[in-house]
Formats: sequence, C-alpha cells, structure tokens
Amino acid sequence: MILLCEIVPVPITCSLENGGGRREITLSYGARIKDDMRTMVKRFVEKGALIWMISASPQMICEIAAEQLGIARERVLAFGDSQGDLTMLKMAKYPVVVNGSTKLLQQAEGNGWWVYSESTNPS
Repeated sequence: MILLCEIVPVPITCSLENGGGRREITLSYGARIKDDMRTMVKRFVEKGALIWMISASPQMICEIAAEQLGIARERVLAFGDSQGDLTMLKMAKYPVVVNGSTKLLQQAEGNGWWVYSESTNPS
C-alpha cells in the first residue's frame, strides 16, 4: 500500500492537462504517500524497473500519487470486485474486474474491461 490514510486532509500538488495546456493545482485529500514506499519506488525506478500502480482508489488520486513517485500516469490500473466499485471502474482509464460478481462481470464484458477470475486464470 502506497497511500496512508490521514484523518486531516493533506494538500497534494498536481498537474492537470486540459486542451493541450497544463496547470498546477493543489487538492486536499485524506491520504499521503508513505515515506518508505516513496523510497522503495525511487530505488526500483533508479534500477530501471517499470512500475505499475494498481488500486481500488479513485484513478485521479492514484495518478497524482504516481506522478509524485515518478510513475507514468498511464501505468495506473483500477481494480474492482463488487458493484460498489462500479463508479470507480467507469471512471478508470484501465479498469480491471478481479473475481467479480456475476452482475459486475456482465457489465465488464459489455464495456470491454479486463477481467481476471481465479476460476478461469489458475495460478
């Protein structure tokens, strides 16, 4: 887990792209990047590793954290397994349903999302 929940919202500086332009903004979110995770990711990146962030958290927040860690925004995947994740999956660039309910799997198939199921993808 890269993000640590905070009771008091923490300001997160990020860049937004809009119509070819880019601007800096600050969001307040009840999470911060764990220091040990920041160090670990930095060391992996320095050694040439291609890092992906996989989360059930909102895509935008994960992209902001990824950018601060030196991970490309296009390497952020959103994973979900229940109907409660549907809104997040609909907003994600790369939604993945993992061991989802029958209804969620049907929606994933209809939307062309990636699906992983232990029953069809044995380890």
